[in-house]
This record gives sequence, structure tokens and C-alpha cells, in this order.
Amino acid sequence: MHNYTFKNKNRETYQIIQSYKSINWPHTFQYLFQFFGLALAIFYFLFSPSGKFGIFLTLSSLIAVSLSANKKTLGVYLLLLGPPVFGAIFQSFNIKYVGAALSLSLGFILLFISKSKYSALKACWRSPIAWLLLTVIVLSVSYFLGPQTEYSQKKLIFFTLNLLLTIVAILLIVKHSDVDIWKLGLLGIISSVVYYCAILYSFQDVIVPQNIWFTGALRISSAFSETAIATNTIALISSSGIVFLLSSILDKKSSNLKITLSIFAVFIGYIVLNAAGQRLFLTIPPIAALTLILCRPIKKKFYRIIFSVIITLSVFIVWSGLQSENRWIVSLFQSDRAFSEKINSSINWNAAVSRIQEEPLLGHGLGGYYIDGFSYPGSGTYPHNLFLELLCETGVIGTILILIPVLFLLLSTKNK
Repeated sequence: MHNYTFKNKNRETYQIIQSYKSINWPHTFQYLFQFFGLALAIFYFLFSPSGKFGIFLTLSSLIAVSLSANKKTLGVYLLLLGPPVFGAIFQSFNIKYVGAALSLSLGFILLFISKSKYSALKACWRSPIAWLLLTVIVLSVSYFLGPQTEYSQKKLIFFTLNLLLTIVAILLIVKHSDVDIWKLGLLGIISSVVYYCAILYSFQDVIVPQNIWFTGALRISSAFSETAIATNTIALISSSGIVFLLSSILDKKSSNLKITLSIFAVFIGYIVLNAAGQRLFLTIPPIAALTLILCRPIKKKFYRIIFSVIITLSVFIVWSGLQSENRWIVSLFQSDRAFSEKINSSINWNAAVSRIQEEPLLGHGLGGYYIDGFSYPGSGTYPHNLFLELLCETGVIGTILILIPVLFLLLSTKNK
């Protein structure tokens, strides 16, 4: 009897040991880092700590999520989304141009030591690079036709660099299966929190949101100016993170833990979009719905959960904005206003149409857009619409040369 009990205990001990061995510990630790990073981000929004502690908290969140990603994923992140984020961090301490350069340097180093298969990129780099060169030529000609101000110079340089980095990053994502798009989405969402915190720190807490649902907290502040607070950049980083996260789960089966982390991440992304005042959160539900209908994800239950969360958050933000009579939300429901007026772009769009009518073929040149009685050519105003901006500054000819190759490239990729 004693011998039987001893053997039974040994068998139980063996089963316990085997169960521990069966656990994928690297994945477990990755999920722990991701959960810790998202928890820190949510803590930041709940308590809004000011000063350097807020910077430390959000950076800790980004580092925690970064520890769960591989070198290639981090390299792509640092090329695609890192420059504006690290630039904002260093800028908040009055250190210019260092953050973006550091992000790019680290990104290329990580891609180099990860032994990326650059030979795999040779077969598909020619068309994107040819389009890039064509775009640069068109914009350079447009620059010489325009006001040639400092703003125009920066616009040409930064647009070219951003376009090049975007092409490199997308090619790496497409050609390297070990670039984790889901983790890239998490990094994007957390990065938008870091950017948001860096702006608050730069203004020494002049901007203080009333609560985490305060729509347009940055834009409503008296300290807001488009030259000082790049709400478009915040919204772009956050929405890119959400899109990466949604697109990564189409053809993969996901665990319940990953579902939970994704819901937390979308929640955080929505808070940032809402605070930026861009109202881009209203574009996410139709994107998610179309993805669910057209792409037919493997795990529809998971995607439906995410979609339900997105709809719930959108409805709650709109309801909260109406209750507080927030002008960014109330304007959407004013029936006596045109669509362009509801999104506060009527003046910009009307000015763009006027500029296009003045110079329809070649445009007013890079940076040549202006609003009558408000700004002048090369001052830095823009139409808040990329298509109108292209038509206004490069004309019909330049717009066709830039956009038609993109259309053919997309069609050829779809056929392949």
C-alpha cells in the first residue's frame, strides 16, 4: 500500500514537471511584458501624472512592449514610427534633431544585425523606388515653381525622407514573415501615448485634459497651435497602430490572452485619437466592418469582439461629447451645416478649390497653397486634404504623375 502511494505521488510529480515543460515560456514572458506596458499606459491616462514622472511612465510602457518584439520588428518600428516619437521626447527637453536621428540609426543597426534577407527585396524594390524617384522629380520641379520658402524646403526634404522610409518599412513587412505586425501595432499605439505625454510636458502642464474622454483636449486648449502641437502626427501614429493590429489577426488564430491585450490596446488607441481631436476614431468602425466583410478572418469570433469594442467606444465618446456640449462632436450633428463645415475644413477646402482654378495644370508650386486674407504662399497652411493639396501645389499634371503609378502598382500586386 505504501509502495503504491509512493508510485502515485511520483506519477503526479512527473505530470506537474511535464506540464511546466510544455509551457512556452518565451511567449509567456512576452505576454507579461505586453500586459505590463499596456497597464502602465492605462495608469497614465487614469491618473495623468505630470512632469518627468509622466515621461518616465510612458517610456517604461514603450520599453516593456519593446522587450517582447524581435529585432526586425523593432527595426521596422524605429524606421516607420520611431522618428516623430523620439523626436518629440528629445524636443520636450529642448534637444532638437537628435531623437529622429537616433531612432533611424538604431533601426538600421537592428535590421543589419538581424541578418535581413536583402536579396529578397531586390525582386520588388525597382517599382517602388522608380515611383519614389518620379515623385521626387515632380516635387522638385514644383518647388522651383513655388514660393521657395523655408517651409517649402522642409516640406520637400521631409516628404522625400518619410516616403523613402515608408517604402523600405513596407517592403520589409511584406517580404519578412518574422516582422510581427501585431506587435508593431502595439508599439504604434503605445508610441502615440508617449508622443501625447511629451507634448503635455513641453507645455509644462498648461494643457490639462478634464478626463480621459475629453474630446479634442489638445486642440481646444488655449495653448494649441498647429505649428507647436502636431495632432495630425499623434492621430496618424495611433490609427496606424490600430490598423496594424487589426490587419495582423485576419489569417491567424489567437489566444484569449491575445484577445484581451488587443482590446486593451484598441481602448488606449481610442483615448489618444479622441484627445488629439482629429475625430479619426469615427473612421475606424467602417474600416473594421469592411475588413470583417471582405477579408473573412479565420477567427471571426475574435474579430467580432474587437469590432464590438470599437463600436462601443465610438458610441460612448460621441455620447460623452454631446453631454458635455463638446464643439468637436456637436458640430457633427448640426443639420444646417455642410459636411466640410462639420469637419471644420470648409475654409481650407474652398481656398484649395480657388487655388486649383487659378493654376489647374501646374499648380502654385510646393508650399504655394494659401487662404485669402489669412495666410500667404509658403507660410505653412495646408488644405487638410491630401488630394486637394496635390492638385493645388503640383497641378493636374503632377497629381497624375504621382498617383497613376501607385494605382498600377496596387493593381499588379493584387493580380500577383
